[in-house]
Formats: sequence, C-alpha cells, structure tokens
Amino acid sequence: MLTSCSRSFDKNIDPFFYPEENIDNHFTINNFHQNGKYYFLCKVWGFLKYHHPNIKKGEVDWDLLLLQTLKQVKSSPEKKEYERIILNLISQAGQLKCNKEISEIDEVFYLNVNFKWLKNQTYLSKKIKEKLLRIKKCNTNYGDHHYVKTSNEGNLNFEAEKEYSEKSILQQEFRLLALYRYWNVINYFYPYKYDLDKNWDTILYEYIPKFISSKNELDYNYLILKLTAEIKDSHVKVNSKILQNKRSRYLSNFNVLTIDSSWIVNGFRVKSKQSNLHVGDIILKLNSKPIAFYYDSLKHLISTSNTASLKRDAAHYIFRNNNKSNKLTVIRRGDTLALDEEFYEGSELWGQYTSERRSFARQNVGEIIKDSIGYIKLEQLFENNQDMSFDWMFPKTNTIILDIRGYPNNTYREVVKKFLNKEGCFWKFIYPDIDFPGAFRINENTPLIGAEHNHEIYRGLLIVLVDENTQSHAELSAMAFQLVPNMKVIGTQTAGADGNISTITLPGGVKTSFSGLGIFYPNLKKTQRVGIIPDVYVKRTLKGTIEGKDEILKAAVSYIQN
Repeated sequence: MLTSCSRSFDKNIDPFFYPEENIDNHFTINNFHQNGKYYFLCKVWGFLKYHHPNIKKGEVDWDLLLLQTLKQVKSSPEKKEYERIILNLISQAGQLKCNKEISEIDEVFYLNVNFKWLKNQTYLSKKIKEKLLRIKKCNTNYGDHHYVKTSNEGNLNFEAEKEYSEKSILQQEFRLLALYRYWNVINYFYPYKYDLDKNWDTILYEYIPKFISSKNELDYNYLILKLTAEIKDSHVKVNSKILQNKRSRYLSNFNVLTIDSSWIVNGFRVKSKQSNLHVGDIILKLNSKPIAFYYDSLKHLISTSNTASLKRDAAHYIFRNNNKSNKLTVIRRGDTLALDEEFYEGSELWGQYTSERRSFARQNVGEIIKDSIGYIKLEQLFENNQDMSFDWMFPKTNTIILDIRGYPNNTYREVVKKFLNKEGCFWKFIYPDIDFPGAFRINENTPLIGAEHNHEIYRGLLIVLVDENTQSHAELSAMAFQLVPNMKVIGTQTAGADGNISTITLPGGVKTSFSGLGIFYPNLKKTQRVGIIPDVYVKRTLKGTIEGKDEILKAAVSYIQN
C-alpha cells in the first residue's frame, strides 16, 4: 500500500514522458495546395494564440484577424502570396517582448504536443520559421491569460471565447474559426490526446473540407458532433439551440442493456411509472424501424471512451423521440409482441428520478442479502446516512458488497475510512500549464486517503461492483476502494472517463465539453478509455439478462461463497 503520492520519475525510461522529438507525427504535407494552406494557417494561428505574449494578454482580437486572413488565403493561389499572408498575421500579433528565452521544457513536464510541423519546407519559409521559433523560446509567465484560464481544480475554462450568432456560421470563415478554435484547444490542452485512435493532425486535415462545404446550421451542428466524437471521451457533451430543437421531447423510462447485439430491458428509472414492458424483453423495433437502424445512424455522432459506454449512451438517444405514445416490437419468452409504451417529458422523468434518489438521504439503506453478506448501493449513500447504514450492518456480516454501478454522492473518502486504518495514495492527475501550452504537470500533492491509527474498521471482505454505468467520480471512488487490502472488484468494463470537465464555446452558440484533467493510478497507469479493470470479469449472458438476473451480483455472491 502506498503511503505517499510522491514518486521519483526518470523521463528517460518512464513511458509517460515523451520528449518532443519522440512524439510520433506520421502526418506530413509535401505538395502545395489549398487544403494544406488552411491546415498550416490553423497551426500558425493556434500557436500564436497560446504562445505570443500579446495574444495571451488579449491585446489583439485574434478571431477577427483570423476571419480576415481566411478570406485572403481563400483567394491566394501563389506560394509567395501565402508566405506574405502568414508573415502579416505574425506581425499583427505585435512586437515580441520576452522575460527570458527558454531552451527546453522543464523535465517535470509531460509534453503532449510536438512542433515538428515547424520544419515543413513547403508551407513555411525560413523567415516564417525563424519568427515562430523565437516566439516558442519566449518565456512569458503572466499567470492567467485572456483566452484560457486555470480553474481552482486545475482544469481550464475558456470563458473569453466569443459565441457569435447562429447565422454567422453560414459564412465559411466562421465555420473554419470553429474548427480552428476547437482543434487547437484539444491540441494543446486535452490531457488524453496522446491516446486517440487517429492522429490529431490527420483529423484537422480531413475536417477542413467538411467545414468548408457544410450547407446549413444543422449540418454544421452535426459536424461538430462528429468532430468531438473523434476524441473518444464520454465526458463530451454538445449543446446548442439548434440541437435542442432537434433533440426529442420525450424519454423512455426503461433502461436497456446490450448483449450480443440484442437490446434488452433491464430496469426502470422511475419505479412508480407504469410500463407494458417487462425486464428481460428484447426490443426489436421502435415505431416499425429496427433498433440497429437507429444505432448505425447515431454511433458516429456520440463521443464515448469505449464500446461499453457507446452502447449505453446510444440507448439513451435511441429511445428518445417526439412521440408520447410509441410502438415497440419485443420478444418475450419466445413470443413476439407489439406493445404501446408511453414516453415522458425529460424534466418530469428526471425530476422524479432525482426525487426518488434524494429520498435515500434520509433512510438507513443497505440489506443483508445472503449468508452474512451485506449489500449497499453507493449512490444511495449521502453524508447524513452513511454512518447509520454501515454501523448496523457491520456486526451482522463478514462481507460487504458495495455497488458502484451508478453515480455516487462524493462519499468515498468517509467510506474508505471504515475499511482502511492507514493513509494511502490511490491516484495522480496531470493538469495543463498555460505558460507552456501543450505541457502538463503531474500533481505531487494529491491528498492521502484513509485514517491512521483507526482501529474501528471493518475486518471482513469488501467487494466492489462495477459496469459501464460506473463513470468519472464513480471510477475515482472505485480506485480509492482498491486501497483496501481485503477487497475485489467484480463486474465489466467501466466507462473510462475521468477528470474534471472543461467547457468551450464555438461559433453559432455551440458549447462542448471534455475531460480537462488526466486521471491515473499513482504509478501513472491510465484509466481513461480503459476504465477500472475488474479482478473478476463477468460476462453477462443473453439468457441471464432475459431472465432478469443480476449476473454481476450473482457472480459476487458466488465468489464470496467459494
């Protein structure tokens, strides 16, 4: 068990540290053409935005200069003219004043960006490169900057970014501004960029013609959905008036689990709502269309960290439409049935769900399920009921099952103290340093958890249940419980999305979010996309799900008994 969050790092052997020269960048452009001109303009504009001291301080309207420059690039076929345009953009940033020059990044940094593109000879002349390299070496520590500020938690906010009207994106230049803004934020400040399926430079090159040819406001909003889905982050949400009007009014009350491409009812959000569905029903069609049709049309618009969370989130969108009354085709015990099912207003459904959940705050939750085995759902524990919920159960059990297949209420620190009589370190996080864009620092001051000299702890076995609904704070909670010596994690792959959320506004009133901190185990083993790896992996079966069995809980009980 670790008793400190400090560790020594050797960046020559530690795979977490990637010196700039070792970061892979397989994307190059050697021929001079229009798409390449837009590509390098994005790189130069973003580089100046986050590196040049005058832009950092907000002395220049950098959006306006980009809009003007985009028009010039659009009508400049010649290479010399392009060079003149880029040099003019650099000069518009103003005179460069440095505190001092830096030759290399401090070794405590993790570098999540490379500058190999500055060596390109087709688009960047010697004069351009000299100017950019001088800016790169310029150390200007101004604390908070105009376009990006550090929050109290360490992740970033981008509140200075202008929204612009919905109609603005009918102009090509504003659409490219949106792409450039988002691409550079992710390029410099997304802690998990190193782990994307596709090279981020390649994505920029591929999306430039898509943003240029976007037809209307709705097409543009869907393009933003596709772009944000490229970062594979279940913390991504995209909202705008256009999407809100397009999104459906009514939600289903039933939960769905996907097993072997079958969509099966496995519970209900609000227990008091009536339904014609039964747990175990396999849903084949919604309003005459196969569920696979909806899934195939949605999956490229949803940003999720892994396949488990993709199917979870897809179900939320599939069973949401503008029909209060819906027709479902289901299979129940071998029979095909046509059922009418009522959907509910989102505010009504989530209001009742929240009310039902909050009601547990005043109750003594938990139960003895079998042979001295206690069972508690972490989402039902609150600050004012956790002590009484555990205290009555401890003397009557030799095992506690803690179910984290839901979203907890920030109780893990106090709960851990009931099982751990030492202090330990269970996580580290990296946070972006805005003075050195693209670099991240490792937090060496992560608080310890547990309680020293705590003799009133539970001495039995602790079992933690997880699945694809275990996300973010729930995953962090699971990491904390892994400090308990006598514990096991049982279940399936978790959602793989952790770290405080950062939000950015894009032209046209579009807001989107992403994981702003990088969360790791103390040895820097990653959790993003991977999730919490169960000690006992449970393969849920079609038969068991149809029969309404909780196969993860059943596997936990079997593990305890054997």
